Amino acid sequence: MVSILIVDDSAIDRQLMDGLLSKESDFDVWTSTSAADALEQMRQGMIDIVVTDLQMPDADGLSLVRSINEGFSEVPSILVTAHGSEQIASQALDEGAAGYVPKTQIAQKLVETIRNVWLLMQSERSYEKLAQHTTKTEFKFELDNDASLIPSLVDMAQQTMKGVADCESMERLRLSVCLEQALLNALYHGNFEVGASFSIPAGDELPEEGLRTLIHERLNDPKYNNRKIRVLVQIKRRRVSFVVRDDGNGFDYEAEKDLSDDGRGLVLINHFMDEVKFNERGNEITMIKHLGLKRENDSKDPVLKVDESKRSGYGILISEQSGREIELATKRVLVGRRKSCHVVIPHSDVSSHHCQLFIQEGWWCVKDLESSNGIKINGTKVPHGVLGPEDLVSFGRHEYRIKYSPGELGAIGVTRPTLG
Repeated sequence: MVSILIVDDSAIDRQLMDGLLSKESDFDVWTSTSAADALEQMRQGMIDIVVTDLQMPDADGLSLVRSINEGFSEVPSILVTAHGSEQIASQALDEGAAGYVPKTQIAQKLVETIRNVWLLMQSERSYEKLAQHTTKTEFKFELDNDASLIPSLVDMAQQTMKGVADCESMERLRLSVCLEQALLNALYHGNFEVGASFSIPAGDELPEEGLRTLIHERLNDPKYNNRKIRVLVQIKRRRVSFVVRDDGNGFDYEAEKDLSDDGRGLVLINHFMDEVKFNERGNEITMIKHLGLKRENDSKDPVLKVDESKRSGYGILISEQSGREIELATKRVLVGRRKSCHVVIPHSDVSSHHCQLFIQEGWWCVKDLESSNGIKINGTKVPHGVLGPEDLVSFGRHEYRIKYSPGELGAIGVTRPTLG
């Protein structure tokens, strides 16, 4: 399940997006009316992706994006923009947003954008150990006109960046978005010469019927069927570069680069990458990102801060699925699906009041509250138990690693307490 938080002060727009996303069986949708409330919900529990309106009365979406990027760097944000707010949306992309959807295209683009970001996030979680042993890498590919190859190539680049490049997960996600957009452009706009009348799908999605028909025709046309996509991926600790070239006729980049929605992903690419170059023909793009250097931020807009006073340092839970960290802010913590719980896990296999975590003699303990799917400690189902540092505790199917120091919490020696 993907937990999505919608942030919008407009009840009509909120209901529209809620209704649209709730139709997806694997989306768990939450809503918020303000940036401050959104940050409080994120502090309390698991949110995978935030979809926020750009303009709200208490703080605009730009400030919220900054706050999420600062306090919840593992959570991507997607902006919903009204006509005329493209300039602010561009600034938000600079501040850390993973993407944006114009309000006029919510029905067509919102679900697709969320799924694309989620798939890229999921790929972060595999191949980690192997990637960590790589010091420098370069890949060269010559791809056939097969859309199914794109997610695999993007995944490989993303996992290699995880082990080699000096950047956090959100930066890797943004770089992966750029590579995917360039590959989709090369395939559909370049080699297949698909015009703006068709909506271009992500690499793992089926094209609409009209586009499928056109692709089938061109795959059987000698003019198109032998065309290739050539890709160069270079990943170093402080620099990532992608070069993507198709065999199409190219396009006039100078004439199209200033458009707010040109259908080629150039808005995202221009904001996520430090250098973007096209060859003279317009069928090859070079994208370069310099890592380890923080951009200057001269904006005077207020940044919404996470309330650090609520963080008291009793330990943390780290999700085995996503790597997200949840602070254990008090000595007695209620875990469940309801928003009133201290730790909120908004998934259907977690009961409203699933279990309780509490400190006894300096050790964290857990007690099941007659939940539907129970709790496990290191894979063994138990009604209650003592959690040692680094133990794995499961709430339903959701696994968390607990990290804390018993000595710092008052434990004497290494003997765990006995629970009645």
